[in-house]
Amino acid sequence: MKKEFSLQTKIALPILTITFIALGLLTYFSASRSFKTAQADAEFKVTKSAEAFANAFKADLDTSLMVAQQVEAYLGTMRKQHSKQRAEVNAVLKTMLEQAPSVFGLWATFEPNAFDGQDAHYLGQPGYEKIGGFGPYWNRSGENGSLTWENDINYNGEFYLAPKNAGHRILTEPYYDEVNGQNLLMSSAAAPLYDGEKLLGVVGVDLLLSQLDKQISAVKPYETSVGFLISDRFNYVTNPEPSQVGKAVTLPFAEAEFKQALREGRLLLKSGRDSQSGEEILNLLVPVSIPYSKTFWGVLISTPVKTVLASAYSLLWSQLIVFLICLLVMGVAVFMISRRISRRFTALTASLDQAENVVTAAIDQLSRAGQNLAQSATESAASIEETVASLEELTSMVKMNADNAKEAARLSSDSNQSAERGNTEMSALVGAMDEITDSSKKIAEINGVIDDLAFQTNLLALNASVEAARAGEHGKGFAVVADAVRTLAQKSATAAKDINSLINDSIEKVQRGSSKAESSNTNLKEIVDSVRKVSHLNGEISSASDEQSTGIQQISKAMNSLDQAIQTNAASAEEISATVQEILNQAHVMKTVVTEMNTVVHGS
Repeated sequence: MKKEFSLQTKIALPILTITFIALGLLTYFSASRSFKTAQADAEFKVTKSAEAFANAFKADLDTSLMVAQQVEAYLGTMRKQHSKQRAEVNAVLKTMLEQAPSVFGLWATFEPNAFDGQDAHYLGQPGYEKIGGFGPYWNRSGENGSLTWENDINYNGEFYLAPKNAGHRILTEPYYDEVNGQNLLMSSAAAPLYDGEKLLGVVGVDLLLSQLDKQISAVKPYETSVGFLISDRFNYVTNPEPSQVGKAVTLPFAEAEFKQALREGRLLLKSGRDSQSGEEILNLLVPVSIPYSKTFWGVLISTPVKTVLASAYSLLWSQLIVFLICLLVMGVAVFMISRRISRRFTALTASLDQAENVVTAAIDQLSRAGQNLAQSATESAASIEETVASLEELTSMVKMNADNAKEAARLSSDSNQSAERGNTEMSALVGAMDEITDSSKKIAEINGVIDDLAFQTNLLALNASVEAARAGEHGKGFAVVADAVRTLAQKSATAAKDINSLINDSIEKVQRGSSKAESSNTNLKEIVDSVRKVSHLNGEISSASDEQSTGIQQISKAMNSLDQAIQTNAASAEEISATVQEILNQAHVMKTVVTEMNTVVHGS
């Protein structure tokens, strides 16, 4: 089942979502613009710093090469004038060096006997102890930068071989050279000196790179920026790590692209990620053209992007804080407003819900009452119909009862007469029973006399038997007669006893019959009285039955009218029940609406 949010949430969520999106987009575009501005500012700042150093370096280089060019021109002029004074050359070189403070050393190295053909003559003289060739070298290696001179000839050094082999002016790769006991890092701007096509020697100026290192280390458009001077061979001329000077430049990204840009003398600005540190770096290469040469040196400024974008990140954090504060303030405001609205809706829905419950309860009661009324009316109509039918039957029965009551009254009268006759006959029966009782008593007395006679006869027969026994043979016949008499006497006694028993039993039964006859006579008299009363009551019942029949007919008419009214009420009750059901359906619809409102307000 899909979860339904509360009204407060429905109000707050879209507003906060829109606010979040709006503030987020505003922050995003503002931050994006800030980052782009910071990037552009950084590029401009780094470029300007690098170009300023490159221009200063090129100016110094131009000055140095101009000195070398002047030396070259001077020496060429001297040869045309056939002036071959070594002292004069030394003096001119010294003066030129004094006038070029950016130059560390000024020199000329001639091929053996190429200057004046006096190499053997000068060998062993001061300054020429080791070699007689002419190689004047003026430099600033003295105390406090004072000028010193020495005759320094090295035909195998890079500063000599490179321009000799190239055949034109060059700027040598950085190299270390020992000057007056000092191992100095320098680069030489040198040019070959010709007499026609014959090489006479090489003249040049020395640039002390340690000074360049200090100068380029000061090129810090940002605190974490690092500057490098790169030769045309893509080697380090300066590096914060001295051990890297003269070695090939290694870049964490786009190295080939930077090499190509240096060869073409093209400015290149590119950012990338250092795979080792994982840090994003902004590299700028500004080419420096070497005068009188088709080669370029380069100024490389490397700056961490996080430093470049530090201000942008700071602004971003400020914007995020403002964003969160605005979102929080908006959230609190929306929460308060939506809660107030939700409370009002809650109160309204609670009132509607309460009213709906009351209405539903009332309608339910009314519906049940209507249904009960309709059912009762229907049952009452059926009962009335049954009652009317029963009344009709009752009317017929009452009429029948009236007729039967009349017949019962007549029969009661006849029964009364018969009962009176029975009473008379019962009285006669009682008298006859009394007479029978008297006769039975007399018979019993006679039977008692017979019993006594039998007893006496039995005694006489017994005596006769005794006497016959005494008479012996003569008395046998008499004994037989006596025994027969005694037997008859015993039978007579037995019969008399039986008769007496029967008579006593008859007397007892006659007495009981007489008692019952008397009771029956009494009951019969009571029956006669009751029959008289019943006869009287039957007469009254007959009259009352006639009146009941008339009343029941009137009741039957009233019940028919009541039946019609009840049927009408039943129809009305059914209509009321249908109407109540429709209202109940509407109440259920209202309850559904209230439930939906509660769901809208409170959520599911």
